[in-house]
Amino acid sequence: MNSNLVSINVATASNIALNWLLAKIMHVDVSISTTAGTVQLLIASDAGSIPATYEPTTNPSQAYDIELRFQLATEKDDYSSGWICRRSGADDCERDYDCGPTPLIARARCVVASVFGDRTQVPDELSGAQLKPLASDIQDEIAYRLSVGQRRVSLEVFEDTIRQYGYRFDRRMDCKGPSRYMTGDRAGKSYPALSLKPVQIDDGLAWCNVEARRDSNFDALKASRETMFSLVNGRIAEW
Repeated sequence: MNSNLVSINVATASNIALNWLLAKIMHVDVSISTTAGTVQLLIASDAGSIPATYEPTTNPSQAYDIELRFQLATEKDDYSSGWICRRSGADDCERDYDCGPTPLIARARCVVASVFGDRTQVPDELSGAQLKPLASDIQDEIAYRLSVGQRRVSLEVFEDTIRQYGYRFDRRMDCKGPSRYMTGDRAGKSYPALSLKPVQIDDGLAWCNVEARRDSNFDALKASRETMFSLVNGRIAEW
């Protein structure tokens, strides 16, 4: 199959995109199969035999060799409901950790990011293979934000913007949950949110820490909060 390659963010990649990238890393020969709207990766097999699917983001037996090769250690994240994966054998210059909602996804993101970086390319049919239609509460929130002049941008653009002011998002602190308006015309309305935590690039202090800077860049950071937002896996990314 000849596919166009598209750029994706590893931190928000679909499971099947991560599986395809892991297949490249582990030299597993797979093909992309689309049947009745379902996209799968099939492991090459002998003629006449039934091919198995390749899905190390959900299949522990297929993830085992990856864990051994990259010396992965996974632990519960104390600050969220997710998991953190670290590479104990990584060089100082290598990406050595990543996060995910399950241990296997955290491991997949860690390995893929350490090999390809935070952004890489996958066939276009895999880039959004697991995306579902947006729920009505998300559609309503997006429409409202656009109506008051906010811009919907990619998460990469969002982070590039705050980097100009000396901040980055500490993705280990991502928090998923409902966000609800408590006052104003939209009081009582809620939507699925991904809460991000900006920290200072130079020392890692949270933007709201009492010891953090209070300067023009701090003011610009706060202004960005009211002017842009991202959509990540069906959630409004904000802080």
